[in-house]
Amino acid sequence: MYEFDFKDETFDINELNNYSLFIKISESNFAYCLFDIKRNKFTRLKSAIIQNNIETFFADDIFKQYSGKVKFVVYSTKTIIVPKAFYSLEKEANILEFNVSIDNNEEIYRNKLRNDSYNIFTINKNILALIKSNFTNFAIYNQASVIINENFVNQSKDKTTLLIESEKQFIDVSLFIKSQLIFKNTFSYKTSTDFVFFVLNIFDKFNLQPEKIELIISGIFTNESNEIIMLSNYIKKIKYAKPSLNYSYVFNDTKISKFTNLLNLIHCE
Repeated sequence: MYEFDFKDETFDINELNNYSLFIKISESNFAYCLFDIKRNKFTRLKSAIIQNNIETFFADDIFKQYSGKVKFVVYSTKTIIVPKAFYSLEKEANILEFNVSIDNNEEIYRNKLRNDSYNIFTINKNILALIKSNFTNFAIYNQASVIINENFVNQSKDKTTLLIESEKQFIDVSLFIKSQLIFKNTFSYKTSTDFVFFVLNIFDKFNLQPEKIELIISGIFTNESNEIIMLSNYIKKIKYAKPSLNYSYVFNDTKISKFTNLLNLIHCE
């Protein structure tokens, strides 16, 4: 069922009270990791490709034994960042529906971000029900919330950074200039050409010079992805995201940038 299960030799299932548990749910991937609080590093990473019913993944033995607070990153294309001055709980639906349509099977959720703004987003009601039925102590974050919070904690005040989180048929794009969030949007795409068009359009819109910015990729894209191969014809300096905290050497057997958002949940309050 799982594509891999990486365990550091120090991992001890009998000491789960010494770990923090983080879970990722996207259209293509279900994964979780455990952070060893005493050793200050991630020591377990387990991942599965979602093909059918996601309910089966919630039966994992770790979840049955874990009693602490669980943090989730749940992916959605329907998300908007709102400054604190313009946010109110009563107007969430109006704000979000001004930009996207909300389906009957979706519920509105929100995150208070470290940069003193709010991320309003949707979450599938079935996924929300699964989380509530399996966990009593949890927090849910959208992928954009994790990216923005991580940038706030590890901000580069003198850099311009374009972060692209890649998922199945959509990308989440965030532009930071001198640690300030300048642009944030999600783009659905069907072809590699669509992806390249969206990225180059951002460079053009904000007059970005490829040799002077950090373009950082996370999510499902790798050097072998058609999207990256095509983009590299125009943008030569492409980096891949890495978690800001230590992780076990056994994680090196996978492309860690795929799980950066999952591991960076540690910086979400």
